[in-house]
Amino acid sequence: MPLQKILIPIFTFMLVFSSAAKEKKTYSYEEIAAIVEKVKMGNKKSLTDLMKISLQDHPISLTEDIVKVVSLALIKSNETAKLNAYKNKVDAGLMSFLDDKKFKTDCTKCEGEGDIKVECKSCKFGKCGNCKGVGYIKYKGLIADKNGSKIVKSICNRCHGTKKCLVCKGDNTIEHDCSSCKKGQNFDSRSVTSEMLKSLENISAISKSKASTETSEKSNSQKNANEDLKKLYTKSSKKSVESSDGKKGDSEDESGIQKAFRETKAYIGEYEINHKKDICSDISLKTINEVPTLVLDLTDDFMKKIDRVEREDITKFKEYWKVRAIINGYSKEVATLLMHQGEKVNSRFEIKKEYERVK
Repeated sequence: MPLQKILIPIFTFMLVFSSAAKEKKTYSYEEIAAIVEKVKMGNKKSLTDLMKISLQDHPISLTEDIVKVVSLALIKSNETAKLNAYKNKVDAGLMSFLDDKKFKTDCTKCEGEGDIKVECKSCKFGKCGNCKGVGYIKYKGLIADKNGSKIVKSICNRCHGTKKCLVCKGDNTIEHDCSSCKKGQNFDSRSVTSEMLKSLENISAISKSKASTETSEKSNSQKNANEDLKKLYTKSSKKSVESSDGKKGDSEDESGIQKAFRETKAYIGEYEINHKKDICSDISLKTINEVPTLVLDLTDDFMKKIDRVEREDITKFKEYWKVRAIINGYSKEVATLLMHQGEKVNSRFEIKKEYERVK
């Protein structure tokens, strides 16, 4: 058999099972605890990992401390652009810790007032610029008074006789927002290191506790899975492999294709247990047109809710069957037949009139 025909199914199988690796990595609590230790030692790459973790779904107490560590580390290293970009990715409420008093100090320029007084540019010495601080203006009239003068005095139409500048109210100074602070407060970096270390200790304690629980649950789950697999193997060993002519295989002299079938059946059983799915009601090996054929009898539940994910399940089974056949020394063609209640299921998962086409 040409090498190309042998390698194609192997590469296809590898691509199917490596697709999950391309998805966004989800960190376990054990990994988080290890990353925290590296951050404590100043590892910048681990800080990047911690930033990714903060964007994932974790208990709020853990997320708050992770966001705090990442933000304070960026502040400490003066990476303002990265900090601003990070703020846009996390919930605004998680950044509220920056408003705590421990991170605030009074502005030295405005002395905590938030504004400063500057000289008014609209006047001189606080006097009205229109009447020059006398309260009235003079102009030449058309009719002379009894003294023969045509000079007329009129109340200033700008200050209305107050003599004061309308902008500064006669103080000769105006208030401006301080350009060196925000509402009289500046960020105090003296608490950054201590608060960051405190949050790192919190993350470490929470993640280690969660990792311990995670390991215990995984151990129990694996124990249950092993017991289920043991039952599966026991049940499988009691049944001999049947071919289309009704003859039974010799369990003491197992052929490569029989071994491939046994391994594939065990794989499907374990897959169903790990993914909590009921996919096949029966799995058998038949010889159809002289081709060893893996027959999968699909369950009602599987057929009724089938979508892209379920199609991928079947694809994994098919490719695993092909690869196991090759690995066990069977170089000829193998096939897979999908059945449901005695009817053949086509590639679009249709069965005559019993089920509508899956959209």
